[in-house]
Amino acid sequence: MAEKISIQVFRFNPQVDKEGRLEKYSLEKEEGMRILGALKALNNQGHNIAFRYSCEEWECGSCAIRANGTPVLACKTEVMDGMVLEPLPDLPVKRDLIVDRSKNFKKQAELYMLPTIKSGAELTYEAQEQMWKSIVCMECDVCLASCPILHTRGGSYKYSGPEFMVQLFRSEMDTRIDKKSLEISVKEGIWECTTCNHCVQNCPQRIKIKDLIVDLRRFIIERQSTQVPATIRDLNKNLSKHHNPYGKPKTKRIEWAEGIALRLVKEMKGSEWLWIVGCEQCFNTRDQVVARSMVEVFDKAKVEFVVLGNEEVNVGDPAFMTGEIGLFEELVEINLSIFKKYGIKKIITTSPHDFNILKNEYPKYGGNFEVIHYTQLLENLIRDKKLNFTRNLTKTVTFHDPCFLGRYNSVYDSPRNVLQAIPGIKLVEMPSNRDQAECCGGGGGGNWLDIHAGERLADRRVRQAVQTGSDILVVACPFCLAMFEDAVKTQGYEGKLEVKQL
Repeated sequence: MAEKISIQVFRFNPQVDKEGRLEKYSLEKEEGMRILGALKALNNQGHNIAFRYSCEEWECGSCAIRANGTPVLACKTEVMDGMVLEPLPDLPVKRDLIVDRSKNFKKQAELYMLPTIKSGAELTYEAQEQMWKSIVCMECDVCLASCPILHTRGGSYKYSGPEFMVQLFRSEMDTRIDKKSLEISVKEGIWECTTCNHCVQNCPQRIKIKDLIVDLRRFIIERQSTQVPATIRDLNKNLSKHHNPYGKPKTKRIEWAEGIALRLVKEMKGSEWLWIVGCEQCFNTRDQVVARSMVEVFDKAKVEFVVLGNEEVNVGDPAFMTGEIGLFEELVEINLSIFKKYGIKKIITTSPHDFNILKNEYPKYGGNFEVIHYTQLLENLIRDKKLNFTRNLTKTVTFHDPCFLGRYNSVYDSPRNVLQAIPGIKLVEMPSNRDQAECCGGGGGGNWLDIHAGERLADRRVRQAVQTGSDILVVACPFCLAMFEDAVKTQGYEGKLEVKQL
């Protein structure tokens, strides 16, 4: 049965218009109607909307547009009442929903031409299996439109974008091609990818682009180590030698808790939860405040928890995401040995990065335990009335979804439920939130790279938070806290916006 819906469509005709505008249209929606079908229906009404399409079967990628700000294929995505349809961003609009993609076509052609074919070489079966991870890419530009790095203004980022990294992975796997792809990927800014997973979230073919990028980084480390940025090399050296990314002595890990009667696992076996405090909380002054506050909250709620103290070892996220897989596996082995020694079955993490690695990677190595992020625990404590609030906090706040809590693990409601349980708090959302939230720039090694000039990802996100009129930008990740606090200072928002960890 058809229903009447209204949608808004971006209109722009360069022959008569100085700028684009949104126009509202009504139509009858048949069950399951896609955006492409809706646009055709509107043109049957005589509206003459310009849009591009070809196969109508999710194969060609030519119909990519934005729906409610999210890059999608018009032939794949169901049209919904109130939907706003716009052209892909950061490309010249030729007319209405059609953009000039020649810049991207030129880059694709350039990358195709750089590798050379080896005489007499054959494509092996093993190579075909690896190439299949990327060969389904239809070059629709949805991932490019999703990548937050490509939306920054006047920055010094070199990163050409996820679509081109997929192409370079395919070339690297092809046994018929001379191996120049790794050198090219470095020139194209592969180390600037923050592994935020935004490209994976929106890819119509669900290509695991982040995994391909991590693989390319691994190949660079194994075969062309001089191409690894010095700060990334130092990061992994510190992880190998000191089991933390900062090069701090292992004996200093517990100093953050001076004066606190912490329960060490070696002294109190049998507690319900092991809390992985995290390297940032142990060694960074800013984050130590968070750790001490968490102890106070856990104690008030009578949470039975223990910590590893100086035995705690980084769980391996920085090594994994920068492609140092051998080191990552060493850290996994050390941690699993510690967990087995103390019979650990349930883990709380402070960092979403630790949460993600323990939850999704450790089971591949035999890790068998429950793991939750601390915001999930807080939500449960509030629900069970074990944690109560005694005073109002009359503030307007906005919440930034950490990539590794949200897109990687779909934890969106827990932190919001905690915030909304605080008396006096008014929660407002930034336009890009939940699975479309933009990245702070700290993941995938980004926290250790120095972007010298222009707009950074954190600068852009802080500006979005200010535009909501919020007093506080709330985060639930130590990397986000560091990146946003710095951005507030450099962008001149001190006194206008506070950054606080939940």
